Amino acid sequence: MNPRIWVGVLISVVSLVFLALTVDFAELGRALSAANPWLTLAVLALVPVQMYLRAYRWRLFFPDPPRLSMPGLLSALYLGYMVNTVIPLRAGELVRAYLVGETERVSKSTALATVVVEKVLDLGTMALLLALLPLFLPLPGWAQAAAGVSGLVLLAAVVGLVAMVLARGPVLGLAERLEARVPIVRRIGGRSLLESFMDGFAFVGKPRLLLGVLLCSVVLWSLSALMVWVGLLAVGIGRPFAVAVFLMVAVSLGMAVPSAPGYVGVFHSTVVVALAPFEVDATPALAAAIILHTMVFGVFVVGGLYYLVRSGQAGGPGRGLGGLVTEARSASKQVHPH
Repeated sequence: MNPRIWVGVLISVVSLVFLALTVDFAELGRALSAANPWLTLAVLALVPVQMYLRAYRWRLFFPDPPRLSMPGLLSALYLGYMVNTVIPLRAGELVRAYLVGETERVSKSTALATVVVEKVLDLGTMALLLALLPLFLPLPGWAQAAAGVSGLVLLAAVVGLVAMVLARGPVLGLAERLEARVPIVRRIGGRSLLESFMDGFAFVGKPRLLLGVLLCSVVLWSLSALMVWVGLLAVGIGRPFAVAVFLMVAVSLGMAVPSAPGYVGVFHSTVVVALAPFEVDATPALAAAIILHTMVFGVFVVGGLYYLVRSGQAGGPGRGLGGLVTEARSASKQVHPH
C-alpha cells in the first residue's frame, strides 16, 4: 500500500483521538439532536448552488469556454469530488480533468492545466482573505503570523503571474531553451506544460472573462462563508460573519493536510481548533463540523453516484470508480510522464 495512505490514515486517527479526549459525547448527542433542521437543510441547499458556480467558473479557464457544456463540466466535477471523498490519495482532480478531456473533446493537458489554475486561484483567494481578516476580526497569534505571510506570498504570486501573462513570448522562449538543454525539462515536456498553464490564465487578458471569473469567485466564496455561518447557527453558535470566513479559510487550508478519505478527523479537528480562540467550546464546534461535513460531502457522494450511474445507463464508460481512477492516472502519465 502507498505510504501516503498510511500517513493520511495516521493523521486522521490522531485527529480523532484528539477529539475523543476533548469532547463530551453525551453533550455532543444533545447538540446534534437540538440542531435547527431548517438551517441544516439550508446548508444542504447551498452546496449544489456552489457546485454549479464552480463548474461555470471552471469553464471560463478554458481557451474557448462556449465549446464546453455545463452538464459535462458538472458531471466531471461531481465525480472528481466524490473520488476525493471516498478514495485515498485524492485523485479526483485527475479524474475530472480526464473526464472533461473525454466528454468535451479538449486536450487533457489543457484540462489538467485548468484544474491547476483553479487551485492556484483558490489558494490566492484564501491568502487574500487571511491577509484582510485582521482588519475585521482579532485573530490568534498563529493566524496573525499566517496572515502576514499570506500577504507577502500573494503579492509575489500576483507579480509573477502578471509578468508571465504580459511576457508570454519570452517566457515560452526561455522554457523552449531550457527544454533543449535540460534533459528532465525535455522529458516532462516543460514548454507544453507551461503553455497549457498559461492558457488557463488567458482570462486575465480578456476583460469580460476576467470580470466573469472575479464575480463568480466573489459569489462562490461568499456562499461558502454563508454556508459555514448557517452551519454554526444551526447548533446555536452565534458569532460574527467574519468568524465564519476565518473558519472557511482554516478548513480550506487544513484539508491540504494528508488524511483518510473524506478528510475524516482532520476536517472536524480543524473546525474545533479554529473556533477555540472565539470562545466556542469543543463540543458545539464538533457538532457544527459534523453537520457541515455530512451535508457537504454527502452532496458530493450522492451527486457523484448520480452521474456515475447516469453515464453507465447512457452507454458511457460505465466503469467503477477504481477503474476510472486508473484510467485518469494513466492518461495523466501520458500528459506528464514523470
